[in-house]
Order: sequence, then C-alpha cells, then structure tokens
Amino acid sequence: MGGVVFLEILDGRGRVTDRVRITALPATIGRSYGSDVILDDRRVCPAHARLSQADDGSYQLEDLDSVNGLYALGGTGPVQRLSLTPGTRFRIGRSTVRFCTEEQSVAPTIPEAARDGRVLRGMLEPRWAGSAVLVALIGFAVYEYLTNSEKVVAGDLLAVGVGILVLLALWAGLWAVGTRLVSHRFRFLSHLGWAASLSLVAIVVSMLEEYLDFVFPSNTLVTVIGAATGILIAGVWLYGHLTLASSLSRNRRRGIAWGIAIGTGGLVWLLALGQDSFSSEVEYSGTLRPYPVS
Repeated sequence: MGGVVFLEILDGRGRVTDRVRITALPATIGRSYGSDVILDDRRVCPAHARLSQADDGSYQLEDLDSVNGLYALGGTGPVQRLSLTPGTRFRIGRSTVRFCTEEQSVAPTIPEAARDGRVLRGMLEPRWAGSAVLVALIGFAVYEYLTNSEKVVAGDLLAVGVGILVLLALWAGLWAVGTRLVSHRFRFLSHLGWAASLSLVAIVVSMLEEYLDFVFPSNTLVTVIGAATGILIAGVWLYGHLTLASSLSRNRRRGIAWGIAIGTGGLVWLLALGQDSFSSEVEYSGTLRPYPVS
C-alpha cells in the first residue's frame, strides 16, 4: 500500500548513520529480528512501533505499548500516535529517526572543484600522496646536506629524513583518527602527504629567510615578512587537514584555520616581545652557512 518511504537513523549530531528503504506498509520498528526496521538499542522493545498509511494517504506511527514510549522530537512527553510528514523526526528508546519519502528533496550537490583545491584533491589519490612523501623525504635529506658543515654520508641524510617523517606520521595519525571519527574515513596517507609537502615548503621558506636576514640584518621588514609567511603556511597547513578530515563549508574551514594560525602567531609574538631586553651592542644575526664538505 502506498509508495516507497525511508527511515533514516541519526546520530547525536543529526547525521545519517543508516537508511532503511520500506516498500510495504504497515512496517514494524523494533529490536527483534522479526521487525522490518531493526534498531540496535536496548531501550527499544522487540516490537516498539508500527508505521502505516491511512486511507487518505497520510502516514502515521503508532506506539505498540512499548516500555519507553514514542516521542516526537522536541515534544514534552510520550505519544500514542504520531502523524508523519517528510522530514519528521521522532525518538524511540535512545534512537532518533527521520521519516522521508521518495519525493523529498535533498541538499544541493557540492561541486568537487569548489570543495577541494587541485592539490588537495590530488592528495586523495594514493599515488600522489605517496609521491609527495617521497619528494619530501628527498628534500629533508638535501636540506640536511646543505646545512651540515661536517662530512656526511648517505645513511645519515636518510636517517634525518626518516626521523622527520616519523614525527609527521604521528601528526598525520592524529588527524587520521579524527577523520575516522568525523567522516568515517581514515586518509592517513593523504594527511601524511599534505603534512610532508607543507613541511618541505616551510623548510625552503626558512632557508630563504635566513639568507634575507644575512643580506638585511636587523631589518624589521624581513622580520615582518617572515612572521607573515609563517602564519600563511600554518593557515594553509591547517586548512588542508580540515578539508581532508571534515565536510565543513569552505568558509568555516578557512575561519578555523586562519583563526588558529593568527591566534598562535600573535601569542608567539607577545611572548617574544615580553622576553625582548635592551642591549647596548649592535645586533647582527646574519650568519653564513659553510658549504658542506664533500
């Protein structure tokens, strides 16, 4: 009788965890295997409620003398019978359920290009994420070679690169666990590839800042540029992880990432300002790095 209807099982944040298609009415909702819709909730009776359609085409949900009752979401008490329209939410036990019909509209599709940038979408591909990790490993080794004045061997360079990657893997692992909790995806390699790429960019920028500091020692403009660049990299870094981890809108991801980056940068600046002391000596922080011994 009637058309196809759906019951969506929601979590505490209102997100769909399961969607049940019902093609025949009446249908029973409960915990027993004989129910048409089975809920894994100990506070739901074996046969808790019955979904049916009246002669006028309206849908109704009836409580089957359950122990814990039937509640309209936002209602003040249990009800014996509940009229259902598309989008109606109700609670039985501790389970929140939403009633839907096949004519019900859904949210607009989010264009992939608007959701993620080209680089971030590439990180979702294992081959690109793996390539980013490999390039970063080589970059870390080259950086160690250029900044070490002592004689180095390939094994030492590789050890430094691997050590940095281990730390980044721990960082990426935390983001991957968060991604799993939020969007039910792990994406460890994607987070690692993104973290490694931005770390390599940060190292290159740091080297350029050191050479600028040598050419223009004690120059306020160089200091400001360095601080702004650091905040920029931190903001992009966090934005990328948030994009891989969540389904938040672009504006919310930007707000969170830039808020944390600017707030952290401001805190570091205040701490540095508090430790600044007067000196009668001329400050000259520029240093030349000796070329590594071959």
